[in-house]
Amino acid sequence: MTKRLFLFATALFFLDPAPINAQPFAYITTYPLVIYNDSGPSVMRFNLADNTLTGVVSGADFPKANGVAITTDGSRAVVAAGNYLLVIDVKTNKLTANIRLGSIADDNDVVVASDGQFAYATGPTSGTIWVINLDTRAVTSINVGGKPAKIAVAPDNSRVYVSGCGVSARSLCIIDTTTNTVANMININYSTQFVISPDGKNIYLVGATGLEVISTATNVKTANINLGGFGNHVVITPDGKYAYVDTIGTMAAMWTSVIDLASAKVVATINAVGIMAVNPSGKNVHLFGLNNNSITDTIIDTATNTISDIVHSPPQFILFDVLFLHQIAIAPGPRQQPTFSVAGVVNAASYQGSGVAPGEIVTIFGSAIGPPTLTTMRLTSSGLVDNLLADTRVLFDGVPAPLVYVSQNQNSVIVPYAVAGKSTTQVQVEYKGLKSKPVTLRVVSAAPGIFTLNSSGKGQGAVLNENMTINSGSNPALRGSIVVLYATGEGQTSPPGVDGKVASSVFPKPLLPVSVQIGGVPAEVLYAGAAPGLVAGVLQINVRVPLNEYLTINPDNTVWVGFTVGNASSQPGVTIAVR
Repeated sequence: MTKRLFLFATALFFLDPAPINAQPFAYITTYPLVIYNDSGPSVMRFNLADNTLTGVVSGADFPKANGVAITTDGSRAVVAAGNYLLVIDVKTNKLTANIRLGSIADDNDVVVASDGQFAYATGPTSGTIWVINLDTRAVTSINVGGKPAKIAVAPDNSRVYVSGCGVSARSLCIIDTTTNTVANMININYSTQFVISPDGKNIYLVGATGLEVISTATNVKTANINLGGFGNHVVITPDGKYAYVDTIGTMAAMWTSVIDLASAKVVATINAVGIMAVNPSGKNVHLFGLNNNSITDTIIDTATNTISDIVHSPPQFILFDVLFLHQIAIAPGPRQQPTFSVAGVVNAASYQGSGVAPGEIVTIFGSAIGPPTLTTMRLTSSGLVDNLLADTRVLFDGVPAPLVYVSQNQNSVIVPYAVAGKSTTQVQVEYKGLKSKPVTLRVVSAAPGIFTLNSSGKGQGAVLNENMTINSGSNPALRGSIVVLYATGEGQTSPPGVDGKVASSVFPKPLLPVSVQIGGVPAEVLYAGAAPGLVAGVLQINVRVPLNEYLTINPDNTVWVGFTVGNASSQPGVTIAVR
């Protein structure tokens, strides 16, 4: 007798986790409706290199496998399987944990936070969200009511979004991950499928009215894009520019709509549908489906929005009579772990590294520590300098630091004030959820450095004259006039520094005494504290150029300038022009 399975494949996770695995592959979860002869595999592995099913996950023969996700480092896959969460070692393809969630949950979805520590699973039959610590396997629950359906986590892991919750199952719940409580609800009628934009600023929700855009800052709908049909599933390209929506029209017509998110307009339609996933490069969208016994992958070129190829897996050892793919998630391709060393962490002004001080602006040199394109600082809705830029964070003992800029090989960050009083701090750089190994840095009370115009740590200082013009050889300061120095590394302040705060009405001053020398002569310090309009960590020093006849002037009409905070001195080689 032919073995026949009637299956729902509720999720497929497209993965290329090299170097952990040499071959790109996918995990497919299935839900058998009617079973003949045996239960069949419920978590299968699909080789994308030769389009074959290579087998099942050892020990994961569960008939009710639904949602699937994978940690961003590619080491573990998690599967929502009824009232259990399965944890799979990707390298060995074996089940390593079978965590009971506490109640039966059919058709449940799952998502993993970018830090890889927590998974969140829906419990539709109990109106519950399960929070699973993948390291300790501890499980806690959040009651959201309704029938939770789709679940997603914000890029910064601060919020989890769940559709189908609330008394009438018509709300989108917003969960605060610090307290694991429902912070807000948005009425979304009966729509359930949605995605979060890569920058975390918008929710894109599909349903009968088309593609709705909801701001995560205000939780208010900002646009509704008419698709000419019912939106079924949605994905967004990694750059956040385009959305692809599986659309169902009248008379069972189906197509994929392409939406330019900047103009909020449909710019193309493609005569193909399937469960969608975006290649990490953004160059292709994959539509997965079935054709007889084969899994098909319709590949869309995102540059032309045309079908570039359709690939089929050979007939498999299982006959799929009915296969509904409910969701698909795509993981990054080959990833390099962020790396940096103690020597790669220096004062952003002086480029010297002798330990880090609270509030010091530092530059980190490394490899794979941020995005390919330079991304500069931004303010959060609360007015603080953000600690997440382009999927990049820098952690000091787990505390995220405000980010000045991030890039592939160089980041500039502000040391959190929480390191004050410690002798050392453990620093990690995280990019797209993948963390570097911890690097231990010495903590010092102060590490002063003066900013220079050429950003080298030497030569002409970043100094303003008394009339607020830039000090230079062609625009020197007069003896006896006041100049403004900009520096960093003064250490803790009074009142205590607040990470990422822009100085506006309160201007904290260093706890340690500040002194300045210009041309080898002590100079009068009129002010040393926060720089108005700039972020905490930038030190402004207003100082009078000495009239002293012993002022040492270099042949180019410059004088050396330096300052001390407590017993720590700024770098040598910084000058200002005087006459």
